[in-house]
Amino acid sequence: MIAEYFPGLAQEKLLDYGAASGILEQQLRLRGFERIRSYDPFGEASDHTSLIDRYGVVLAFEVFEHHVEPLRLVDTLARLIDGNGAILFSTLFVPQSNLRDDIGQWWDCMPRNGHVSFYTASALSLLASVNGLEAATFSEGLHLLYRREFPDWARHVNHTLLH
Repeated sequence: MIAEYFPGLAQEKLLDYGAASGILEQQLRLRGFERIRSYDPFGEASDHTSLIDRYGVVLAFEVFEHHVEPLRLVDTLARLIDGNGAILFSTLFVPQSNLRDDIGQWWDCMPRNGHVSFYTASALSLLASVNGLEAATFSEGLHLLYRREFPDWARHVNHTLLH
């Protein structure tokens, strides 16, 4: 999906944060993404030197819903991006019906999936602004936090800016 929707990312310096075994890095390298590294805060084999560098884009797939401190997570990721950097990540928005009725009945909130944090568009906007970032969404499950200007590599994909 990344290679198909965002081919311009192949030119960016990338970090896959929360990478587990590094499969995303391997798959992107096969598709011509040569400037990518992986890091997982819970991975035994993670190269901690990757946290010293700064990146044009930090990828965080299946990370936000597993983190117990969203403000700290966004702060950590924001420190890893360079001056014009961005954070491309996945997490599902809580449906409005579940916000009104019972979030505990939403399938993504069921026990044993490890999901402990849940988001709305306004929550992502707030997380962004607290960290000096802007927020945009491509779909109910794919989002972007960025500094300064919306990135050129993502302009061609339909998106909504969050305020």
